[in-house]
Amino acid sequence: MEMGGFIPDNIIEDILGRIDIVEIISSYFPLRKAGRNFKALCPFHKEKTPSFMVSPDKQIFHCFGCSEGGNVIHFLMKHERLEFPDAVRLLAKRSGVVIPEVKKETAPTLGLFRINDAALHFYHENLVNSPQAEGVRQYLLKRGLSKEAWTRFKLGFAPPQGEALVNFLKQKGIGGELAAGSGLIVRRENKEGFFDFFRGRIIYPIFDIRQRVLGFGGRVLDDSLPKYINSPETAVYKKGETLYGLNFSREAIREKGFTIIVEGYMDLISLFQAGFSNIVAALGTALTGEQVRLIKRFSPSVVVVYDGDKAGELAALRGLELLLEAGLDIKLVALPKGLDPDSFVRLKGRDGFASMLKEAKNIFEYKLQLLLRQYDIANLEEKLKVVKEMLPTISRVENAVLRGEYVKQLAARLSVSEENIRIELKKIIQPAGGRPLIKEEPRAADAVLVFSSIREAEATLLKLMLKERSYIKQVKERLGKDAFINPQIRKAIDLLYTIDEEGRSIEPSKIVSHLSDNPTNRVVTRLLLEEDFGSGYEDSGLVFDDCVKKLKEDNRRRMCQQIKEEIHTAQEKGNAGRVEELLREFNALARQIN
Repeated sequence: MEMGGFIPDNIIEDILGRIDIVEIISSYFPLRKAGRNFKALCPFHKEKTPSFMVSPDKQIFHCFGCSEGGNVIHFLMKHERLEFPDAVRLLAKRSGVVIPEVKKETAPTLGLFRINDAALHFYHENLVNSPQAEGVRQYLLKRGLSKEAWTRFKLGFAPPQGEALVNFLKQKGIGGELAAGSGLIVRRENKEGFFDFFRGRIIYPIFDIRQRVLGFGGRVLDDSLPKYINSPETAVYKKGETLYGLNFSREAIREKGFTIIVEGYMDLISLFQAGFSNIVAALGTALTGEQVRLIKRFSPSVVVVYDGDKAGELAALRGLELLLEAGLDIKLVALPKGLDPDSFVRLKGRDGFASMLKEAKNIFEYKLQLLLRQYDIANLEEKLKVVKEMLPTISRVENAVLRGEYVKQLAARLSVSEENIRIELKKIIQPAGGRPLIKEEPRAADAVLVFSSIREAEATLLKLMLKERSYIKQVKERLGKDAFINPQIRKAIDLLYTIDEEGRSIEPSKIVSHLSDNPTNRVVTRLLLEEDFGSGYEDSGLVFDDCVKKLKEDNRRRMCQQIKEEIHTAQEKGNAGRVEELLREFNALARQIN
């Protein structure tokens, strides 16, 4: 198992052994000594009384208010909004550990990055210095793009000749067969030689957040079609997993707390140049789950800016429901008809666009206004159409209080019963005989719900197993993993079984490195730190035996209840043989309980 995304386990364990979690966290905000531990106001939720605890002995943290927890890697992931491998690499630099280059970026992948980087310099050098690109330079200046913007975004120009890039790459020792894998050059139909994919276009490099060139976009200089094309998808470039400009804007997004989403390259660059640096572009496609996940890493809120020609399209609004499902706060700006963000900011300036942002409407208000213009709600059938369009949007609002408020507002605007709208909403959220469409996952704010579902005996046994290795074998022999009901406890115990079989360390900070499942991490860090608040055991062996006994009894009673329900079903169906068989099982269990 490789915990860090192709970073070997032993390297991660070496890093964790050299890093002090107290030193790292106290470099972000002050910690105050509290017995054996340290405490502070939690950085992940608002609180007045410190409930964020850091253990120097166990090298873990846990907030007893919002339930966030983990080791120093998880802290950096949450606080700096990093992926696991990036957090590990940051700690590796601080600890002096060298990470071997054994990772997902295999030789072919690294070759693509090399080709893309060479192409980037070729295109950019052409734009800045080639006499052939003088008309392109004048065009960009006329469009309001400064030379500083050309440099910042590494804009380029692909010469109109069919083999300019082919020949450049050949000079760099990159042959046609290899370069064709990047999609930047294409084999001729007669299979004799290659030609450039981009010809006579302005080039926009597409970077990932690590500043590596993934691919390119190309724009024509006239009105010919297609206006824009992107380089084909490759092993390193997946359009649906990329947000243009995020490498330039992520710090500003964190600072301002919201992300502006536009459609295209020029929209982003023009707004960035005007001072709106917390911005990304979706490159003309409906947002994907991967793009939404990227956005959520950096901000809790988004403002989507629509071109004037697209503001009335309900289909475009439906594409934003992934943002709602992710729990993001969404607002929308519709520009005047005929204007896109690029042309609007050039026409109205920074202040004009800032005013539009202030007038942004939430998705509920925006969609309802569109529908009220489209349908006559004096007509019952058309009123029902408005309800039918609005309910899927409301159903995807994660916050129950906000969802209830939208139901109330919709009922008031349409002069219908609030209760009737709730009834219809339930049909969407929980279809008859089906599973809920809304995915309810434990959140940090719902810590009480997460822990209230854990039986005390389960929690105590896991706590003992985490503290003393000998209990891992005893649980395996006397109970087994299936005796535990709570899914987080089961995952943690499954991991402990694996660690014990492999003879690896059960140090707390190293255990939680293996837990990518956040709810499980929260349970484990809480249990590990609870004993520091006086919940240790004088006679752990006696406590262990009592918990095993209690769990067995609880499970037998649970099985008895299940058998009762099965007996009732069998009686209704008139299946006397099955009833008799179930009664024997029930009586055997009842005798064990007694």
